[in-house]
Amino acid sequence: MDKRLKIAFLLVSLLTIVTLPLFNGCGEQKAVTESQIADYNKPGVVYLVTTWAADVDIPVLDIDTNGLGSWLAGEVFAG
Repeated sequence: MDKRLKIAFLLVSLLTIVTLPLFNGCGEQKAVTESQIADYNKPGVVYLVTTWAADVDIPVLDIDTNGLGSWLAGEVFAG
């Protein structure tokens, strides 16, 4: 390619990259409802609402201090 053509292409590309955001605004944001989101994205949206309930039981911790002491003593003596 001719050197002038390369420079011209580079300048046009740079000018486009710099000025494009000035003309390409996002516009006004509006709130959309769940049904509008589903309509826009058909058939890709499945809206699920679930409710979970559970009972949680926490057991009482019971430590055998005599057994723990004898095990610990055995570990200490074993090195």
